Amino acid sequence: GTIETLNQNNQEIIKKLSGNSIRSEKYEENYRREAASQMLINLNVIINQQREIETSLAFCKLGITHPSIIPLKALESELEKIMRENHNIKMFNNTIEYELNSKVVCSLDNDQIVYIVKLPVFTDTKHKLYLLQPVPIIRGTEYVTIIPQNRFILVDKYYNINYSTNKICYKTNHNQYYCNREQLCKGTAKCSQNIIKNNSLSDCQFTKILIEDPYVSQIPETGHIIVTTLNESIIEDKRPEGNILTRVKGTWIIQPSLDEISVNNIPIQNIKLIKGTLRVPLIPSEEISKLKTHPLELNLKDYASIPKIDEHWPFLLSSDINVDNDYLHLVISPLYIIIIIT
Repeated sequence: GTIETLNQNNQEIIKKLSGNSIRSEKYEENYRREAASQMLINLNVIINQQREIETSLAFCKLGITHPSIIPLKALESELEKIMRENHNIKMFNNTIEYELNSKVVCSLDNDQIVYIVKLPVFTDTKHKLYLLQPVPIIRGTEYVTIIPQNRFILVDKYYNINYSTNKICYKTNHNQYYCNREQLCKGTAKCSQNIIKNNSLSDCQFTKILIEDPYVSQIPETGHIIVTTLNESIIEDKRPEGNILTRVKGTWIIQPSLDEISVNNIPIQNIKLIKGTLRVPLIPSEEISKLKTHPLELNLKDYASIPKIDEHWPFLLSSDINVDNDYLHLVISPLYIIIIIT
């Protein structure tokens, strides 16, 4: 490659200059040594630059912004310039957020490499972010559930459902969610709308599913554990002061804990402590369309307080998972920084 060729040429120059210096006068020898030293410095600069370019192209192919493409100080300078020239947009306060969220593309133009860095900007438009989680329940000897078209629903302050998506929005270090418009769908299915706005299941379709008994799953976004069992199972909570055994049947939701939990002696891994509540719509029967929604404190300290979902409960959990005043920011069209290397 190019770097190997430069290294080889470098060695040839050193060899020739070393041979000539033996046959030259003393002052010429010093001059040639200084010249050779300077050439070595220049070649090392070229080699390092070549490596930087190769690194930047590798990250560009992945669409990742890297200091080899734009150094951190240069990125900060560009962000400050954008903020000064555009007072009607909002941007992240932390430069690292842009390194994680910006996208980059590159192209060759004759003897130039052009990098285009896309930076997300956003407005003050805020939405509540809801998670719709399917929960299997037992109906007779079968398992059924409701499968939402999109798991994440965005609701504005007027309770209008504007967008939905199946991909969780980016969460910043300040516990805010930022959604890219490109990943959002306009509106959502009637089933999801009625559950959130009207507490109704009238437009929802129940789906029969085949799962193993007992069924144990964890909600990735909240860490809550779903246990559904047709036959009686044993949940064990291992604590320093002593283990707690609880016999369960049906569908149960368990709040995550730092304790080790197992179902029928099978450990449940990767349980994280999550603060907050789940909103579980409750109806006495499937024929009643109006639901009462209330928050449940899912506390593992007392298994008697763990809510059990019987066959008359709906199967979708709606949860406010954003932390900053229950709101998230909606990302709009990106800005561009163009970097040209000649």
